[in-house]
Amino acid sequence: MSKVIPIEERAAAELKARTLRSAPTNLSAHITLPVPVVESLVPRGEVTLVGGHGGAGKSVLGLILAAHVAAGKTWAGLTCTQGRVLIASLEDDANLVNYRLSRIADAYALDRDVIEDNITIVDGSDTDAALVSEMSEYGTARIIDMAAMEELREDADGCVLIVVDNASDAFDGNENNRRQVRGFMRRLKQVARENDAGLILLSRHIVPGEMIGGQPTLGLLDVDVIRNAFGRQVDSFEADIHAPEVASTPMDDGTVGSADSVRGVFIRAPIVENAGPNVRILARYDDKIVLVQQGNLLASAFHPELTDDTRVHRYFLDVVAGGDAASDDA
Repeated sequence: MSKVIPIEERAAAELKARTLRSAPTNLSAHITLPVPVVESLVPRGEVTLVGGHGGAGKSVLGLILAAHVAAGKTWAGLTCTQGRVLIASLEDDANLVNYRLSRIADAYALDRDVIEDNITIVDGSDTDAALVSEMSEYGTARIIDMAAMEELREDADGCVLIVVDNASDAFDGNENNRRQVRGFMRRLKQVARENDAGLILLSRHIVPGEMIGGQPTLGLLDVDVIRNAFGRQVDSFEADIHAPEVASTPMDDGTVGSADSVRGVFIRAPIVENAGPNVRILARYDDKIVLVQQGNLLASAFHPELTDDTRVHRYFLDVVAGGDAASDDA
């Protein structure tokens, strides 16, 4: 039977282990800069974060860079070092990735055979292929490597470029916890350094781990939002949501459900922390703002489409049509 070590002893042992190493002061030392995989954009041994909103073209850009590295061709005037490429697609299935690569090869007149020989695709779109996940040990939450991380290390052997698409699927931790986010990035950086490769991480957000702000927005809604306010995907739940104004809207069949609540599903849901003067608060759950309206814009923290309750959609249609549900500033 394995010995159980009290947490006090473990903590003491960790404190004795030195984590900061001494380095000599040498003002004449020379730094040898690594040859980038993509000139000026993707250095070897580092993680390059490509971020933006959904639909902005991050996945396509990642595949364009992957195809040019595989073919060893210049892209946008930038030199690409030829070599093997690993594409870890955790969002789109392999058929879609192949289709996009085919179109890219044709558009840039790249050799299809060379691309096929030099690109490996691993498809995690239909499984829970998170690279790291959060666990709690002695009351402390931390991230641990999952099986997919070890598979990524094995598959990346000998590659000069690794593309991970995307961060929200790869990271199954608390995105508002800076320590966890930094730990995740260090793990990816280690994979890059083990192979002297560049690693591109595609993300829906420029700066991961920011609770409020720190990411580009369309500026349409005057609100401040906290992401994943109810927890991770495993914390998803369905509930009645206090929304008297929306609840009074008839459903598609003409019936009216609960007089003051609608049904919704919360999946890694955000909340609105601050709402501007022209924003109407339509619903709260556990005293947290989860449904707002500004003019003809409606924003929901929950998924009304995953239930049979159609009143949120009906309310929105009335707003767009200029019906009774629309506010004065719509």
